[in-house]
Amino acid sequence: PFSKAFQHALFDEFLFATGDCKRWLVMRKNEVLAWYSLTDRQILRSHSSETPYSASMYRRSGQTQDPWISWDDNNPCYSLYHGNNQDPACSSGNVGDLHKGLNVFIRSTVQALQLWAGLGRANASGYCHGQNGGCQPANEPGDR
Repeated sequence: PFSKAFQHALFDEFLFATGDCKRWLVMRKNEVLAWYSLTDRQILRSHSSETPYSASMYRRSGQTQDPWISWDDNNPCYSLYHGNNQDPACSSGNVGDLHKGLNVFIRSTVQALQLWAGLGRANASGYCHGQNGGCQPANEPGDR
């Protein structure tokens, strides 16, 4: 299957990407899963910057429309993830519609992999790679 539940997986980074991999961003798990309201969250890198920067986002407790993850300050039209399958109602079209959908990938960095090795888990690296204009997971954590 294309989708896998990962609530019990050991990982420390998310990659949010469009289906064609033209729009993407990488964030640490703790930056994404904390509670915040229009607060700057650190983006490690994105299609628009290879160096870390911040953008304001939402993930409020009890708000089913959250989180809103975007590479630009709280711009729903640039959202790479919007909770509860909300439609951001962008006049120019939302990112998912314009770029073959939205995907979420996880990975473990070297530090997390060292911990996994101590637990007898397999290693993993990379996020995804483009293939014929698509975005596919590469070496998912937990795969042997």
